[in-house]
Amino acid sequence: LLSLIQYGAQTTKIVTVRPNEPVTVKLPVNTDQTNHTSAIVVKTKLLLHPNHDENREEITLDSQGRDASKLSHRNGSTHLLTIDGSTAPSSKNTGNVFMTAVYNGHVNHWTLESQNTWYEKTLCTSSQNNVEAITSSAEISVGIFSTIADEVSMEIDVTERRFSIELYEEVTVDIAGNYARLFEFIPHEKHNYGSEADETYLVSVMSDLPENYANCLFVAINPPGCPWKDSEDNVRNSRIWARMLRIGYYPVNAQAFPSGFTISILPAKNSS
Repeated sequence: LLSLIQYGAQTTKIVTVRPNEPVTVKLPVNTDQTNHTSAIVVKTKLLLHPNHDENREEITLDSQGRDASKLSHRNGSTHLLTIDGSTAPSSKNTGNVFMTAVYNGHVNHWTLESQNTWYEKTLCTSSQNNVEAITSSAEISVGIFSTIADEVSMEIDVTERRFSIELYEEVTVDIAGNYARLFEFIPHEKHNYGSEADETYLVSVMSDLPENYANCLFVAINPPGCPWKDSEDNVRNSRIWARMLRIGYYPVNAQAFPSGFTISILPAKNSS
């Protein structure tokens, strides 16, 4: 339990990407409609085009395996089977699509490996407080580079996600895919945050999965600022991090995090 609020998509685009040809897309951000407790999220989905082979031959066979195009049909009872290679997976469709998004002075990177699956990237900013920085940039520049041999299509959405979390607040998060959910705690002056040497805040994370599920999560605590620790490549470099299965408790010393902290929750690729 760390309720995730999903706002409507601000921008949606379909982009065609050819192999080894970089593409740059400019995506507007409507800062007038952006919630100040949110972060900007770029959602991407890889859609492979069907294989089109101009030299492909279609052969129609009858029920006995004979070439039906060479037969004279004397009645309408002949059962035909059409062999068409367009539905067969291409051995060329290996590789990845590499994504880069420049937003508010910071470069964000991620990689798409799975087809027809959404990947969500919470965009980091150059400001220490992402919530305050969200209104200062009205455009996202997205670079795309594909090493897949076939032409692919990308669906790109710009949306928002609940990002700011308050003291004593309980938030429910739906964890899906292999991307991280991020939250940020920025203390208010009324909290007298960090005024005592042993002042500690407790972050608790509980899984609602049934007991027969064994899906591990990484939970990481870091100071605000870029880059996020939001992938298995860098989550172990966090100031505080651990893997959890059912429940995890993470004490945070206020003097060690004088400006607040971010919370990253990431599904583990391998839960063994």
